Amino acid sequence: RLYFRVSVAGQTAALKELRFANNEITSMFRAPISLNSPFGETSDVEIRNNRLKDNFGKTTGGTDTYSIGTGSGKRVRVLGNDISGAGDGVHVEEAAEDQIISENTLALTDADAEAFFVTDNNIGTGSYVAPNNINIINNIAKGPGSGTATKFGVRLVNNTSGTAPVKGIR
Repeated sequence: RLYFRVSVAGQTAALKELRFANNEITSMFRAPISLNSPFGETSDVEIRNNRLKDNFGKTTGGTDTYSIGTGSGKRVRVLGNDISGAGDGVHVEEAAEDQIISENTLALTDADAEAFFVTDNNIGTGSYVAPNNINIINNIAKGPGSGTATKFGVRLVNNTSGTAPVKGIR
């Protein structure tokens, strides 16, 4: 079992030129791959050809209930991953820029699951900064065929007190 959470004490360090490839990550309570450095720059990251399976989701009480979190990364590529089981697929938030999310296969089992979630939420920066130039292309996503009317395959959210729109999504 592998678990990657790139997080930095003080949240100010630069996280650059990272590659996560060809891993199999199963049965994790938190997000298997999550980038987080709200006050520092995260850039030039590749997450490719990983198998993320049966990680705990919302209905099982897990936290960070997504398989891949790109945080506010710049020039992040999420390519060719196989995501199956509980939880959401890919989570993108605040100030993310120039990300490509492509050729991933998602088979999600939670009724609450969303394949791709993009938001301008305020995590530590004191301001809402919209993600920009996020490319979600050539992915295959399948949900459980049940759930609530508020869950989507691709969800773009402008959080309640934020004023910046989510922009440049393709």
